[in-house]
Amino acid sequence: MYPFVINGKDFSKLVNKYGVVERLEPVLGGSIQDLDGITHSKVIRWRRNVTFPINPLTDAQAAELHAELTADPLVVTYFSPNSNESVSCRMQPPTLEHELGLVNGNKRHWLGGTLNLAEV
Repeated sequence: MYPFVINGKDFSKLVNKYGVVERLEPVLGGSIQDLDGITHSKVIRWRRNVTFPINPLTDAQAAELHAELTADPLVVTYFSPNSNESVSCRMQPPTLEHELGLVNGNKRHWLGGTLNLAEV
């Protein structure tokens, strides 16, 4: 099972390991324009933007996940499909898209959704 840890708490069972999408976007340093009018920029690092597919959640699981996602700092460890290894980085507070799915008696289940995280 691939790791998905938020601030030291393991949430691997809540994330579908298939479908994790990691995009790397360049963070540019200062730029310079030469005499020909061409602008040159230097990439100083790569910022990770990751989308995780979330499995269906109960109210208790959704509340526990929400409590960790709103903590400061938000440090996430996950398996990176790009580098094929576990990565740990500080992330911005995320957007979590989900919808209410099934009400069974007095127990609600949230349909799986997506969790979008961006590195600070």
